[in-house]
Amino acid sequence: MKICSNPGNYIYPNEYPFPAGCYNVDAADIRYRVEKLRTAMAVHVKERIPVNLQHGSYRECQVAYGTLKYDSEQGLLTMVETLGKPLSVDLTLKKT
Repeated sequence: MKICSNPGNYIYPNEYPFPAGCYNVDAADIRYRVEKLRTAMAVHVKERIPVNLQHGSYRECQVAYGTLKYDSEQGLLTMVETLGKPLSVDLTLKKT
């Protein structure tokens, strides 16, 4: 994915290929071959909010986390990096 570095609208098209032999079955029991799934994710970025991150490790994972406040919402941002695996990022927002 690209980084949304400025406020604005972003669209991320993605294609996921399926292994040979995948199919979809309709209500009449007719099979349709599935080759790929196409998606488009739309993201609207209002503004960037700095987050003061704490760093640590858990087992073989490197972890960074921090809290943020924006208008009437509080958030928790968590990033986990494990050797040989994609970076995992989670943002949880809650109304206050």
